[in-house]
Amino acid sequence: MTPLFMQPNVRVGLCENGGFGLSPQAPYNVQASEDSIVYTPVSPHSRMMVKGMTIGHNFHWQQKRDLLFRGTLIFRRGSTSSQLINVLPVEDYLESVISSEMSADAPDEYLKAHAVISRSWLMRILQKQAHDFPELPATEGEYISFTQNDLHSDFDVCADDHCQRYQGVSEAGERAINAVKATRGQVLIDTSGLIADCRFSKCCGGRTELFSAAWNDIDPPYLPAAPDPYCDPSALTAQEREALAACLKDYDSATDYYRWEEIVPKELISVNLKKYLNINLGEILELRPIETGYSGRIVKLEIRGTKGDIIIGKELTIRRILSASHLKSSAFQVSPYPDGFMLTGRGWGHGVGLCQTGAAVMAIRGFKFEEILQHYYPTTKLASIYD
Repeated sequence: MTPLFMQPNVRVGLCENGGFGLSPQAPYNVQASEDSIVYTPVSPHSRMMVKGMTIGHNFHWQQKRDLLFRGTLIFRRGSTSSQLINVLPVEDYLESVISSEMSADAPDEYLKAHAVISRSWLMRILQKQAHDFPELPATEGEYISFTQNDLHSDFDVCADDHCQRYQGVSEAGERAINAVKATRGQVLIDTSGLIADCRFSKCCGGRTELFSAAWNDIDPPYLPAAPDPYCDPSALTAQEREALAACLKDYDSATDYYRWEEIVPKELISVNLKKYLNINLGEILELRPIETGYSGRIVKLEIRGTKGDIIIGKELTIRRILSASHLKSSAFQVSPYPDGFMLTGRGWGHGVGLCQTGAAVMAIRGFKFEEILQHYYPTTKLASIYD
């Protein structure tokens, strides 16, 4: 595939509605208007510290950190809201992404694979190739929805798990920088020549899942539901477990994600149904899976109460309703528990595409990045879209 164009810039939404501070670490040109302030770097060494930036919004690992960014920063003020946007070249952005999704100390071949899929996912959005998701048909007694990650209007992508983790140059390591350079401009394309929609999640739990289990009812052939023999930490040697631990961010390694249990109080479910769906089912009586995917992730879940029933989906909606933040995944079995339910689950995330845990193990075992990509995205091939 002949390179199509020069490297573009990406606009990343960092923060919204205050709660952060800005501290320039080197000179910037500042231009202020009635509704915006633009910080333009004076030199390649200009950096901006964003203090108190929230990462992991509404997930179990949510926290605030002081993070360092390069490129142009734009602070926009509206009558009821504000935004902080970072504008920088795609390759600079990717150096941070692959160091934010997993540790910059991960194996080189893993980092190269992640650079390719993160670039592919982003370039689909920048080239307006992201899926055009029609509204799901409304069915009485059901609430079925999913989150689109290409809906941002004032910027291209956000900085958190809704899109891809992006935590600035604070996280970028030399190995990640080299991995991005080694794969510069490379993406995966499908058999029709379009850039592949390279989804990924933290841990598939032993089986990857179909796209339609999490999003719209389409299933690209390069995103199959298949066994993943590499993501089970209990099947690793002590040396491999130690190497895998070094691949994880500190807040990711502090949790069990391959197999897990969670107690969900009935009251929490009632509160979340009212908060997110404006539904009152009274006392919650039963949780009953209606439809599951290949990986065991629940696509539709019936919630029965004293005042009615509702079927909810897809997987992210289920994870939100059954947790104070988000469940690790919707792959779980339900058993009764005093004043609630015991969920016995597996995996972390939607399970579609690359399993970050499995891919890291493949790299630890000596697989090349091209082999990792073919394992998770069969029928695709590498192509260079800019020099």
